[in-house]
Amino acid sequence: MSAGAAWGEGSAGIVDEVGARRGSRRTDLIRHARLDFSYGSTRTQLWLWRVHRLRVSQTTIQRVVQELGLPRVKPVRKRRPRQLKLFERERPGTASIRQVLDG
Repeated sequence: MSAGAAWGEGSAGIVDEVGARRGSRRTDLIRHARLDFSYGSTRTQLWLWRVHRLRVSQTTIQRVVQELGLPRVKPVRKRRPRQLKLFERERPGTASIRQVLDG
């Protein structure tokens, strides 16, 4: 926080101080991940580390997204798992195990 900020006004100056300290590259990358890739905070964190070798906490990513006023990520619908086949017939079209043994 800046030295002259009154109590409760510190959050307005954080963006300027963080931007000046760490540069706006990180902020631009977070914006890019959210808008172009629709990544959430976890995937953004992994992408920043794997591609750009930047270590950023998920809390920081969420804070930056909130400060920039970026939209929320739409939840992805989960697919129903396929039903497992408990028993399979040796020959398709057979009605019972007795027919398989006799045939």
